[in-house]
Amino acid sequence: MWVCIMVSDDLGETQPSLLISGGLVSHSLTRLVLTGQASPHLHNGIVWRQREAGAKVALHGVPERSDVGFLLWEEAAADLLRTEVGSRLKTPLLPIWLTCCHGQYGVIFHLNRELTRDYRAEHRFDLHYYTGDEAHLERPTLIAVDTKSRPLPGPRREDGEEEEPLPPLNELILSK
Repeated sequence: MWVCIMVSDDLGETQPSLLISGGLVSHSLTRLVLTGQASPHLHNGIVWRQREAGAKVALHGVPERSDVGFLLWEEAAADLLRTEVGSRLKTPLLPIWLTCCHGQYGVIFHLNRELTRDYRAEHRFDLHYYTGDEAHLERPTLIAVDTKSRPLPGPRREDGEEEEPLPPLNELILSK
């Protein structure tokens, strides 16, 4: 009973459920699993927002670094609609991140615990990536990360003006 009341308090008035339309997982459920709080806000600390009536309302984000992190990549029509994940979820205590890339959940992790403790370990390393897809079960996906080199530019369009966007998984990792 107490848990239900606490989850309802965390959700607030803006989101009445942990699932969204179509049975999809909400940010509130993800945050409940990672931090024990069901707030829909993924930013650090408390952010005060002005309401229409002039009163300010507190949006409670992540109070401290969590053991397991969260990386999110979703393309929004406008950058203002994009959900910002704070550094307390991007830099967890353990080198494990729950990922959500265009609504598909997965896990990225590294076997060396020092990766998130010492910045010198963050230059060149491999990440293991799993989504539960059968292809990942048969052969693990390893992602080589080199933070010292700049990413190579993507192919140019025919008019030569713009580069192609990076693949979503690359964008997700770069969001860290």
